[in-house]
Amino acid sequence: MRRYTRPLGSVIGCAAVVLCVMPATVLAGGSFKTGTYKGTTSQGYSFEFALKNIACPRKRHLCIYTPSGGAATQAYLNMPCTSSGSSTNDYVDLSEVPVPKSGVVHNSETAFSVVVVTVKVAHNGTMSGTFEATGTVSDGTSDCTSGVVTFNASRS
Repeated sequence: MRRYTRPLGSVIGCAAVVLCVMPATVLAGGSFKTGTYKGTTSQGYSFEFALKNIACPRKRHLCIYTPSGGAATQAYLNMPCTSSGSSTNDYVDLSEVPVPKSGVVHNSETAFSVVVVTVKVAHNGTMSGTFEATGTVSDGTSDCTSGVVTFNASRS
């Protein structure tokens, strides 16, 4: 009976190819899913975020932003005012923000009020996080706040 043996170099070469291909497959399967994410806030308002590989701000990154479409795609935040009993509002309008490898984005923007955003992008095509809007002294709404508003979104 004759026994067939492979040269050691051939066996090592095959093993090296398997080891090189395997991490690429694992990484590709665990990447964030790009596209449009539609969600709802704990205040009951719908919104959209886009997750794309684009130049943001100048270098190519995975970025999250509010797609163009005006108030229809922005997250509306109701902001009750404690002293007057009235309320005001603001919107979450994310400019292009790079998404780090952790998938957790922290952003703060000041316009009518200060809007603080935390988004956790998951590998399964979902997002979750919080929004919080607080009025400013300059426009007389410093006692108006949305409080912490939670949200969930999924890729559509």
